[in-house]
Amino acid sequence: MDKFDENRQRTRYIRELNIFINKIASIINRDNLDKDQLEESIRKSKERLAKVPKVKIYSTHINSIEDSVAKILSLGELDFEDKKSAIRKECNFYEKSKRGKNYKKDKHKKSVFDE
Repeated sequence: MDKFDENRQRTRYIRELNIFINKIASIINRDNLDKDQLEESIRKSKERLAKVPKVKIYSTHINSIEDSVAKILSLGELDFEDKKSAIRKECNFYEKSKRGKNYKKDKHKKSVFDE
């Protein structure tokens, strides 16, 4: 496999992981969500993710997404409310890790010292 194919597969895999977690996050925040809708969306997202070959990634952010997706898929036959709260927790963890790379402490911001 040449370098171009490897980069293309890596990019596609990362994109599919992001699509999976964002789709589940948007569905979980609906007010009128029922168990069948949740199960159907997880099943469809899982099928779409299965079409893409898994690629080894060395980024901590992407690894946290992979972990969140694996936890969502491994929830199985929990009670609907327990499953919903576990998925919400994983989606919040994903958002936190996504924002974490943009975070700066106040002491590193220039505006603090411009008094």
